Amino acid sequence: MTIRSRALALAALAATTTLGVAAQAWQNEAVIITSIHDHKFDRIETKRVGDGCEVEYVLHFGAPAARYTDPAPVRNYYRFKARVSLSEGHRSFSPQFANRVPGRRVYRWKHDTTAEGCWAQKPHKVFYVDVEGCRNRNCKVEPFK
Repeated sequence: MTIRSRALALAALAATTTLGVAAQAWQNEAVIITSIHDHKFDRIETKRVGDGCEVEYVLHFGAPAARYTDPAPVRNYYRFKARVSLSEGHRSFSPQFANRVPGRRVYRWKHDTTAEGCWAQKPHKVFYVDVEGCRNRNCKVEPFK
């Protein structure tokens, strides 16, 4: 093996090793404090899905029984959406989701970061979670400000 081919082999090995480190699995969990319509959003889990570019989010919240006792069933229905701010300025937005019953609830969604440079390959921490919501089946959740 010549010096040049040995250098190329070492460079290829270094690139593979670096890629392996950059493409590692990661997950985080954060306690959060945000509420809307007396629904308390208190925890979020984030993790990279497999070895691809997707991040999975798991948002935990409590839906108060008192908000689901209206005689008009249409008012016992809430719509929400979440915005998650992560390290390095990355953001993820949940699709709109609904809740019809009180109690401890969990909402899951995935965000494919391929079109954004596959930033999911590196670990990221949650900095902030914001939730918007509205009440009744026909309501429209306001955009984030």
